[in-house]
Amino acid sequence: MREILDYCTGGVERKVPAGGFVLREGTKTGRLFVLIEGRLEVIRGDAVVAVLADPGAVTGEMSLLLDRPHTATIRAAVDSTIYEFDNAADFLHAQPAVALLVARLLAQRLNVATTYLTN
Repeated sequence: MREILDYCTGGVERKVPAGGFVLREGTKTGRLFVLIEGRLEVIRGDAVVAVLADPGAVTGEMSLLLDRPHTATIRAAVDSTIYEFDNAADFLHAQPAVALLVARLLAQRLNVATTYLTN
């Protein structure tokens, strides 16, 4: 997903210190976040369920696309840098290539979940 970084010119670059929060489960921000460098933990309840470490990793997209609160908390595991898009819907409309990359990401996640559930 590193290629998404080429489209992030309109995002605000934000430093998140280790232990700092990008977003919290149950909130609704309308924002999209793209990892530039570092490592982010995806937390549901008290458990870390995933780690995002690849530059270009996206978070906040499910809440945005479904118009629902965030389903997980995102916390920086180490000092990290992200792009933050305050009005993510407008960003996706203006950057259809990013919308396609997000769609691919979601399709990959669905494929993994389906494979896991059917095996």
